[in-house]
Amino acid sequence: MDAVPLAPAKDSIWIHYKHTEESPKRYQVVVPSARHSETAEQMVVYRTLYDECGVWVRPLTMWYELVTVHQPWPHGPLQERPRFVPQVTTLPDELAANNKEEK
Repeated sequence: MDAVPLAPAKDSIWIHYKHTEESPKRYQVVVPSARHSETAEQMVVYRTLYDECGVWVRPLTMWYELVTVHQPWPHGPLQERPRFVPQVTTLPDELAANNKEEK
């Protein structure tokens, strides 16, 4: 049986792989984790800080999986990389304001 990874920390900031120098980074902020009501599968609940700032959910295993994608996205050579990458720096000012408004 594969070990299940720990859920990302609440309020941790992650970047989705789909960003380019021309388009802004797609920041995500993790909110409390959840479990699927029928299967008990662990889920990551997160809020996007771009476009409409929606709230989304993904299976925990999908959060940490590696994807084979063009890097730099979308026209570079195919490479394997994490779907989400933890961000250790602070949010840009305009996104930090969005994060405070949504809490």
